Amino acid sequence: MLPLLGKHEDSVPRSIVVMDNARINRDIKDLIESTGAKLLNNAPYSPDLNPIELMFESYKAALRRHNKEPWDRAHNYGLMSVPPDIARAFFVIAKSNNNARTSLPKRNWLKERKLTIFLAKHLSLAVQQHH
Repeated sequence: MLPLLGKHEDSVPRSIVVMDNARINRDIKDLIESTGAKLLNNAPYSPDLNPIELMFESYKAALRRHNKEPWDRAHNYGLMSVPPDIARAFFVIAKSNNNARTSLPKRNWLKERKLTIFLAKHLSLAVQQHH
């Protein structure tokens, strides 16, 4: 990749590299910058702000509950553990976590994840009862 990078100060194509914050990428930072390319890092990963992480937690819990079933059946149970109304609730909760993030102290992530899934399911039930 390095021979293909352009110099950012010359405004040439391929002069910006965007990377995640994986530890291995820190080791090649100097190499990229030595070509004159500009290096941008993604924001740190925040699972409590990502609704898909909540879905995965629910999916994996269903797989554990149905571990004696054939894999395809357990997989279907996992997928059905997150119906559309629960998925929408995950987005609402992730957004509220994002808004409250700056004012809250460091939290117990696992306890919060379980609470979030519990709240999403109850939020979903409340919305269903309201309609």
